[in-house]
Amino acid sequence: MGAVPDPLDREGRLVVTVNYRVDVLEDERAHNRISEAAYQVGRIAQAVFERARGPTGSNWQGGNVRVDAYTAAEIAIIRGIEAAERINGLVKWMRHELGRIDANIVQRVLGEGKSYAEVATLVGKRGDRGKRHIAERFRDALEALANAKAARGPQRRAP
Repeated sequence: MGAVPDPLDREGRLVVTVNYRVDVLEDERAHNRISEAAYQVGRIAQAVFERARGPTGSNWQGGNVRVDAYTAAEIAIIRGIEAAERINGLVKWMRHELGRIDANIVQRVLGEGKSYAEVATLVGKRGDRGKRHIAERFRDALEALANAKAARGPQRRAP
C-alpha cells in the first residue's frame, strides 16, 4: 500500500496498491541479491529470449497486399531463424558456463517467465525450501555468467 497525490484534489492523497515487483531481475537487484553485472547479463539473456517471442510486423505501407504479405512472411521467417540462432548460441554458452541444470533454470525464469516456485515444482522441489533453492541457484548462475562474460578470450565470451 502507498499514498500518492490525488489528481482531482491538489491537497488530497489517495491510498493505492503499489506494484513494486516489475520483474524478477528488477526485484533481485532492488534487494541487492545480485550484482549490477549479474543484472546486466540477465537483461541481455532476457532480451534474446524475448526477441524470439516478439511481434512479426504489419502491412503499414499499403500497396499490393499479396506482395506485401509474401514479403512480410519471408522477413518473419528470416527473423525467426536469426532469433533461433541467437537463442541457440546463448543457451549453448550458458550450458558451457553453468551446466545443463542451472542453464535450464535461467532459461525457464528469464525465457519462459516462470516464477521460482513454478521452476521448483517442475524439477520436483516443492514448497518454500524448493523455491529458495531455485532462487539461490538462479542468482549464483547469473553471477557465474557475469564473471564469464567479464573474462577475456574467445572461449569465455558471451555470444
